[in-house]
Amino acid sequence: MDSEEIKSETILEIEGLKTYYPTSRGMVKAVDDVTLNVHRSEFLGVVGESGSGKSTLGFSVLRLIPPPGRILDGSIQFEGIDILRLSNEEMRRLRGRKFGMIFQDPMTSLDPLLRIGEHIIETLCLHSDMSKKEAKTRATELLDLVGIGSERFDDYPHQFSGGMRQRVMIALAICLDPSLVIADEPTTALDVIVQARILDLISSLRKKYGLTLMLISHDLAAVIERCDTLAVMYAGQIVEYGTRRQIGKEPLHPYTQGLLKSTPNVRLVGAKASFITGPVPDMTQPPLGCRFHPRCPHAMEACRTTEPTVRRLDDNRVVRCHLY
Repeated sequence: MDSEEIKSETILEIEGLKTYYPTSRGMVKAVDDVTLNVHRSEFLGVVGESGSGKSTLGFSVLRLIPPPGRILDGSIQFEGIDILRLSNEEMRRLRGRKFGMIFQDPMTSLDPLLRIGEHIIETLCLHSDMSKKEAKTRATELLDLVGIGSERFDDYPHQFSGGMRQRVMIALAICLDPSLVIADEPTTALDVIVQARILDLISSLRKKYGLTLMLISHDLAAVIERCDTLAVMYAGQIVEYGTRRQIGKEPLHPYTQGLLKSTPNVRLVGAKASFITGPVPDMTQPPLGCRFHPRCPHAMEACRTTEPTVRRLDDNRVVRCHLY
């Protein structure tokens, strides 16, 4: 998708979102003042280290923040609906029908006592007017579509490998043609080959059906290879946003640059791998000024004392850094 195509209909508008978790040590600012738009048929990658807040961002959109976490401020507009004002029952009806979710660990998301086909039938019957016969036909089609095969319709989750279970989750996520699918690190705990196959499957389904996707990942290389646009998160904030070409060729934020340099590249013969020094910050007491400054090789005095504002360089280019 080119940058012109990205400016299609906006279906998700997040403005000033703050999602915190109260703890005995203080308030964990998991998502702290995030503003982000997602457009129809866009493939957005949200990337960052563990603890950056990317999964909490996805769960905030779905209103699935585990207690005692809660959304304290901001707005989330989905297809013109303010989802923060919906009742729990209204939100439940939206999930599955309008939102699809692919979780990290499919084994904990699937009922071990329910056959694979029955998972899909139950979802279809709960969120649509399909009869059980129609739902079974649709479930069979979906299993073939994601590469499982309808002959395994009556198998149980424990009879599948991790990669095959994740294919079941993908089938569940798209079974009702949702407006937005959120994939939260869908390749966690899978080997490298299976990871690539799962991401390729998600990409191919997106192209075939024009899905709108939000892929949450710590793997910047995989995200750049497949997504249209990227939002790079650090310490609860989006520090850079742009198209995959912009970020892949000219990353602006020192954090994004560090992530790219730490990614192995077989094409660069003899190149040494580098890494970002220092630990991720304690989000109950994030650093003053720029939150990345204790680990940043370009830190200036202003970085230590003044929080950088979000700077929009053009329609598809945003960075939160004093260098710009």
